[in-house]
Amino acid sequence: MWTADKAAATTIRGSWTFPNTITGSINGNVAAATALQSAQNFALSGNVTAPAVPFDGTADVTLSATIANGAVTTAKLADGRIVANRQLIFIK
Repeated sequence: MWTADKAAATTIRGSWTFPNTITGSINGNVAAATALQSAQNFALSGNVTAPAVPFDGTADVTLSATIANGAVTTAKLADGRIVANRQLIFIK
């Protein structure tokens, strides 16, 4: 069994498994455990683009994407059909 001096600060390094609840103060980013220490951006580029949206773990990410003009061709459609304004259009 491992014990720590409760009167002094103790640094624990490496991987440990604690079978019981840890009590006491935990400092740093792990104390909050709800946000990433540094936010990362999500974005899309190429034929489908979306501006960068920051993600820090506290909320969902929603990307508003745009398909570039001419990016979708009939060759890229599985069966040559495009649905436009609720009308089915066959392209040959």
